[in-house]
Amino acid sequence: MYKYSYLLCVFLIPFIAYSQSTLTAGDIAFTGYTSDGTDQFSFVLTVNISSGTQIRFTDKGYLDASGFVSSSETEVVWTALSAMSKGDQVLITGNSASAGSVSGTALSFSSGGDQVFAYQGSQVSPSFIAGLHNNVEPSGYGSSDPTLNTTTSNWDGSANTSDESMLPNSLTNGSTAVWTYDLSGTVKSGGDWEIDNVRYIYSTSFSSMTRAEILASVNDRANWELNDVSGFSLPPTLIASANTAPTFTVTPPNQTICYQDNTGNIGFILNDPETDPLTVTATSSNTSLIPNGNISVGGSYPNYTISVNHSGTNSGTATITINADDGTDNTDGTFDVTVRSPLEAGTVQVTP
Repeated sequence: MYKYSYLLCVFLIPFIAYSQSTLTAGDIAFTGYTSDGTDQFSFVLTVNISSGTQIRFTDKGYLDASGFVSSSETEVVWTALSAMSKGDQVLITGNSASAGSVSGTALSFSSGGDQVFAYQGSQVSPSFIAGLHNNVEPSGYGSSDPTLNTTTSNWDGSANTSDESMLPNSLTNGSTAVWTYDLSGTVKSGGDWEIDNVRYIYSTSFSSMTRAEILASVNDRANWELNDVSGFSLPPTLIASANTAPTFTVTPPNQTICYQDNTGNIGFILNDPETDPLTVTATSSNTSLIPNGNISVGGSYPNYTISVNHSGTNSGTATITINADDGTDNTDGTFDVTVRSPLEAGTVQVTP
């Protein structure tokens, strides 16, 4: 009995130790790349993965007909040491990672353009997951020849140098791969439009996006920032979106009340795009007529009420200002309350 139990354990251990998620194109997306200073790159998961999942990364160029080229470029293997979730980002710097572990020879990116691929399987038979390319190959150099050999459909179309690569057939630029470049200037003599450091502009939380939405956003070059002088901080952090002040959808209409009377509950509606908790207060422009203490605000988002009470012996008009504050910004809405005198109200005041 013990012998069989021992054999069963020995048999199962390799499967437990190396259990991993099998990934397909688009299950991760690159979010950053730096070749100035310390070479590093980052990626985001678009699916949940299990502990033990391995992904291979290389900066070798690729030809559809013959596979990876360039024996001088290297490969690292990243291993997830725990289960990870869609939206998690990982930074790889040399042979270290912000999460998980890294083995192999650290990637060394060229400042003259390069690429990085993510895949499972082997270099002989890779199953591509994602790609990032920032090389640009013009058909000739000089400002008079802006024609490019590099395209979104097949990137460089060749891999004659370590900087060049085709776009693998199993990847699609703009969906499972991204080509980052800067075509704002003319072609430089002996150079091109290649940018050393690129980073995705992280403006919407990955946790609130679907896999398809992450891929469409991250692999859209328009959503990347470029820097040819110094490296970015990676992985990109979420940019806090600008707050929008609350607004009045419905404001209270002007009111006319009798001497020592009240308006009753008047409805008004507020809107806050971020649905932040609102603090709603009201003040009077004429506190001798309508003291602030005679104003009551009730209700809850988005439907509120306000009531105004006159308790004095005077008449006139007060402007009531309702302030809605979301903690960052605030907005005002106003309406007038006119108190009629006793004679206007049709009453006679008798003084004993």
